[in-house]
Formats: sequence, C-alpha cells, structure tokens
Amino acid sequence: MKSNHSLETYRGANVSRAIVHVWVFATDIQGARDTALRFFESDSWDVKEEKQALLLTPEQIDALSAADAEIYRTAEAEGMHVTFNYWHK
Repeated sequence: MKSNHSLETYRGANVSRAIVHVWVFATDIQGARDTALRFFESDSWDVKEEKQALLLTPEQIDALSAADAEIYRTAEAEGMHVTFNYWHK
C-alpha cells in the first residue's frame, strides 16, 4: 500500500482532523469499503463520515488525469493507495 506519508507520521501526532483519499482496488463497492475501514480501524482512526464511494468504469479509468492514473496503477499493484490531508485544532 502506498501513502504520501507513512502511518508512523501520524501515530502520536495528535491529529485532530483529516481528510483521506483512499483508492482500493476491488470488484465491489462493499468490499472496497470494508478494506478501507479495516485499514483505519487497525491504526485506531475514528472514521466520522464517508463523502464518496464509487467503482470506476473502464471509460472513467481511460479518462483519468496523469496523476490519478498513477494512483490507480498503484492501487492496482498494491491493493490500495492512501493520501492523508490533515490539520490540528
């Protein structure tokens, strides 16, 4: 799994708020949700809200920007790609 930062960066950092973009390579949306939630729960993150979940169509994959296409390829190769955006109170 690739992240823009190691999870070690966030342990003990007293992060009060975060928006996290998770790309899970899965064939069904519930399986993707379950994988993402297990990832967060394994490190004691408290998920407050899910903003958006979708399965990309082949046409959407073909139309991804270069940056998103790289993220997609990483999720395909490693199962998941996670980007943390966080701030402190």
